[in-house]
Amino acid sequence: MKEAYTAWALRLILKMNDNPIRWTEAQKVKDYLDELYEKSAYIGRRRAKQFFEKVQHEMNTGKLVDRRPIRAQTAALHPPYTLNKMIGG
Repeated sequence: MKEAYTAWALRLILKMNDNPIRWTEAQKVKDYLDELYEKSAYIGRRRAKQFFEKVQHEMNTGKLVDRRPIRAQTAALHPPYTLNKMIGG
């Protein structure tokens, strides 16, 4: 998205060579780029959710099995140390 803003800003500066840049013109383009960014983020989240649901369904039905070692399958539920040991020294 930063590249799109940079390209847009350079194009606007070249277009308005030695003329004041009007915010109304810049605002239209900025709003359009923001809308495109929001749409692309929404589509990416939707695709990720669909992929997760597909993989989850395959794992639940037995078509896909997690073959990693037992300790690598999930993160630890608690840190390897306790608060008492840290406070007590």
